[in-house]
Amino acid sequence: MPNDPDFQRRVVKAALDLLDNDDTPVLVEYPEEAPAAAKGNDDDGWVCPISLPAQVKDPKEETITEALSREIAELAPWYDLAVQKSGRTTVGSSGFDVPAAGEFIVSFLSDGIPDSPIEGERVDRVLKWACDDLKAYYYEAMLAQPGGPSSLDLDEWFFGQTTAGAVFFGVQKVLLDDDDEINQFVGKERLIPRNQQYWSPLD
Repeated sequence: MPNDPDFQRRVVKAALDLLDNDDTPVLVEYPEEAPAAAKGNDDDGWVCPISLPAQVKDPKEETITEALSREIAELAPWYDLAVQKSGRTTVGSSGFDVPAAGEFIVSFLSDGIPDSPIEGERVDRVLKWACDDLKAYYYEAMLAQPGGPSSLDLDEWFFGQTTAGAVFFGVQKVLLDDDDEINQFVGKERLIPRNQQYWSPLD
């Protein structure tokens, strides 16, 4: 629910907690009903015009990796339209295509911190590039929509309502738990804007 960040945080935390379950497949029914939207707020603020499915579907049928891949694919037509309209894109600093960037980022959740896929570059640096690319892809797709969302609107949508945002918070936890001080710094300062940390299921 866009107007209920506490509920969204609980849903994201429940999804990330499934990663700690060694038994697969896992079927868990979330016990809480989504709250009704607050009255009087229907016309307040920007509402994402694209109806993406829930961040994670039935975990028996879809892993968080598959959910992210699905989300990326569903945004592809809007991203392509944005590039067609503007004639440019900011996606590409990592050298990955967007699906590969997503796979690299989400690998931190299942395998821990991997080796750097780019020789001579620290893995935290490559991670930051991949995260920047993935976020730019989502934001550019949204900017192809009518309604003129602000940068804050985009941040609220990305970190609070998408699978990609949930993955970012999961990766943040992995980095913060690592012994490497640079990885800890990246997790604390580089992945999530401070004004979006309230979505974190870790707080």
